[in-house]
Amino acid sequence: MSWVESHAYQSAEIDPLFLNAQEIIDHMNEDHRDANLLYVKNLANLEDSSEAAMLGIDRYGVTLRASTSKGPRMARIGFPTPLNNHEEARPAIIELLELAKAPAINRSKQTSKTCMVK
Repeated sequence: MSWVESHAYQSAEIDPLFLNAQEIIDHMNEDHRDANLLYVKNLANLEDSSEAAMLGIDRYGVTLRASTSKGPRMARIGFPTPLNNHEEARPAIIELLELAKAPAINRSKQTSKTCMVK
């Protein structure tokens, strides 16, 4: 467990995607399931995924849940640079898609973490 100093808490800003996050998530899950699957397969190294859904988005990246042969997995995929407003979300998501479609050697700008879901 960690603590946040009071001055850091008081100076914290609301994530710039907070008000638009659910709209973006719904759009990605309804219209771009194929992109979600590419993200987890190629950017989160969950190659055996059969489907994926976006669960969250913030200025730093996206969180997805993937169905794999070993059960459900969570993946956190970071944007190459943090977003400053919700208008930057679409270009950032498209940039991730371009990275997901690129040869593996060209994916060094992207970071991801995965974990098992219990």
